[in-house]
Amino acid sequence: MIWWILAGLVVAYVLVQIVAEYIVNKAENAERRAAINARTPIALDEIEAARQAMKRAELPVVTLSPRRAEALDALDTKIGGQAWAPDALHTWPLSKTGVPLCFLAQINFAQMPAIEDFPRRGLLQVFADIDPDADAIRKQHKDMSDVIGLYTEPEGQTVLTRPDGAPIVLQTALLTDKDLFAFYGDDVADLDIAEDDMKQAGWAVEADMALMQPPAFDLPAPHDDLCFNEDGPAPRPVPDKSVAQELCRLEDESVDLRWQQIVHRIGGLPIFLTERQRKIAAQAGLDRVVLQLGMRVSVKPRWYSHVTLAIAQDDLRAGNIEKARFFWSHNA
Repeated sequence: MIWWILAGLVVAYVLVQIVAEYIVNKAENAERRAAINARTPIALDEIEAARQAMKRAELPVVTLSPRRAEALDALDTKIGGQAWAPDALHTWPLSKTGVPLCFLAQINFAQMPAIEDFPRRGLLQVFADIDPDADAIRKQHKDMSDVIGLYTEPEGQTVLTRPDGAPIVLQTALLTDKDLFAFYGDDVADLDIAEDDMKQAGWAVEADMALMQPPAFDLPAPHDDLCFNEDGPAPRPVPDKSVAQELCRLEDESVDLRWQQIVHRIGGLPIFLTERQRKIAAQAGLDRVVLQLGMRVSVKPRWYSHVTLAIAQDDLRAGNIEKARFFWSHNA
């Protein structure tokens, strides 16, 4: 008899929990619908205004496609590999805690197509305390040590000796699966040999000019709430079918534009930042990209990380690239 009573109590408890969850969900849904209905409905002219804003925000960029090279001079543009050594720096940069930094890239602007606001000459170097092969998730929300230097008159062929333990930018981390197949096909042995060869030399790059527009949901207000974001505020009401169709088109266009910008590049707008990083960048007026590198994350297959050096346009025009801020984020 006692077992039947206990079973009945358990069933009653479960039913109470189900009813309570139903009531809470119903209340939350009602609250969400009320929040949506309280907002101003989306109008067709807003969607067209967003498209025009995207066009006005279009900026020239230089895309950087990694390439194997038989030899790279100390002053050549490269991703990873050996870093040129200026007279004032003959030791490998360390973090605040004494850990060797990762040499991410150097850009020789004299080898790049000219972009408005950017230097026509000089060598940009970027070091940071990350391991591109593993740290994207662990460190993306932390402030990290970095060294960003612009040398206006680089000379000589001296390179720094990488200390033991310094992270290395592996070329496989710089490529998508499609890129890897295009480079090496099914020849895994060739890939392994290339990996060993290029750890020291680094990747050369092929530079091309392009124009890029920001997606609508990366525009500042008032256009940033037209595309629904599950992590953002409640969406706005869509009054009729014609608005819904145009909104879907705008969202598709925005997604396409976003995918176009998953490239290594100089210039453009800082797209691939976390919400926290966006707030930091907005508060500091960091509205331009000095350098963006995308990398595959081996600890999370099919995840891509982004190194972004963001800077205020006034500092960029003044040549104060050392004022760029380093961000490291990931996207699934």
